[in-house]
Amino acid sequence: MYFYSPGFIRSIVLYKAVKSVAELLCAGLIGCLLWLGLGGGLEAWLSALQEHLVSAGSLQLAASAIAESLEEHARLMLLVLAADGAFGLAEGWVLWRRYPWGEWVVVFSSGVFLPFEMAALLNGVHAGRVLLAAANLAITGGLAWRVCRRTKRTATG
Repeated sequence: MYFYSPGFIRSIVLYKAVKSVAELLCAGLIGCLLWLGLGGGLEAWLSALQEHLVSAGSLQLAASAIAESLEEHARLMLLVLAADGAFGLAEGWVLWRRYPWGEWVVVFSSGVFLPFEMAALLNGVHAGRVLLAAANLAITGGLAWRVCRRTKRTATG
């Protein structure tokens, strides 16, 4: 079964690494543009990032601080992208290091935002949002199944 193969874990680590690096690069770019005072043309780009790259759960957590101005919106996106990217790298690292609790960390962190992802899909279907929701669902389901099966096998001897 694929969930037991080392390739399954490697594919999750690769997904987490690529997504996290992209988020951190985008956060760095936003930070540089704001620092240089060139944040005026970011509105369309920030909307695209919000729809396609950042998880709906992270955005939902930041929704209470929705910005009034473009600069505040850019700072909020910088914070969300940086936090999501850093946490994604940490998730990939604990899987790569094969910590026994690492799979549960990823199951919880990927699964806790699934309801927000589904709600975001109901509000509007975007290719990036569909791919993020599908990836999170596959990661959560696959790792949960893997850990439960391993726990069951250990318990039965």
